[in-house]
Amino acid sequence: MARQLPPFSAVKAFEAAARHGSFARAAQELNVTSTAISQHVKGLEQWLGKDLFQRRSNGVLLTSDGSAILGDVSRILDQIADLLPPEPANETQKISLTLSVQPAFAERWLAPRLSEFMAQHSDIEIDVRAEEHLVNLEKDPEVDFAIRHGSGDQQGAASEILLEDALVPVATPYYRDLVNLEDESNWRKATLLHDMQWSGDWQAWAETHPGLNLDCQSGSRFSSYAMALQAAKESAGMLMGHPSLIANELAEGELVVLSDTPLPASKHFLLLRHRGHSQGAAIQFRSWLLATARK
Repeated sequence: MARQLPPFSAVKAFEAAARHGSFARAAQELNVTSTAISQHVKGLEQWLGKDLFQRRSNGVLLTSDGSAILGDVSRILDQIADLLPPEPANETQKISLTLSVQPAFAERWLAPRLSEFMAQHSDIEIDVRAEEHLVNLEKDPEVDFAIRHGSGDQQGAASEILLEDALVPVATPYYRDLVNLEDESNWRKATLLHDMQWSGDWQAWAETHPGLNLDCQSGSRFSSYAMALQAAKESAGMLMGHPSLIANELAEGELVVLSDTPLPASKHFLLLRHRGHSQGAAIQFRSWLLATARK
């Protein structure tokens, strides 16, 4: 009859966390993230049907159930360590980081650059989750970082500006000449392209440029920025551009800016992370993101 055993990684995570009284220090010892330790311990608790730790702001404390099994677990792990040969010194353990990103930013900015980080850090794997909803880092321990377009902090997360944003109306050179958009009085004749993620962009522009008399309710609407951008590249109308997401199209002349003065945005692309996240891989990834954004 097969033995019913919990995952070995979960047992190691429990023992290290119990010994250190901290998920973060256990993560450093096992060369994984704090999130991974939390997931392993949670899985072991579910497997046993018992709470093993009390979670506190300054660490973790064993419950009576956790204390009851710690001695046996530690002894068994010591016996295994004595029986098995040590891990080869040149064998590198992979560390995984999970990143939640809005689809437009993931596709337009992150994906073209991520290979650089991967080439520099072959021991770190990045799991990118492209999703529109705002993940709550305090309640979702599986996510190490999130990149969102916003203006404020999130409870339980540290926030910093990754990229400042602005609004710039753009179109193809063909569409610009077709509607004669260099004369702003003709803008009202143009088809406005909207995307659901930033549905208020054209209204924000109209409010700061009342003389244009733009009808912001008219035009074509798309469920994603990628679709709206593709429509603009096909000369279907004018798009409100976010410079960091259309840098290639502007550099290659595929799209042109229709106003000399960008509108500073009230929201920017923010990098959110767990407060106190000091695991080495997370520090390296954050440093790379910030440095890359400033190039």
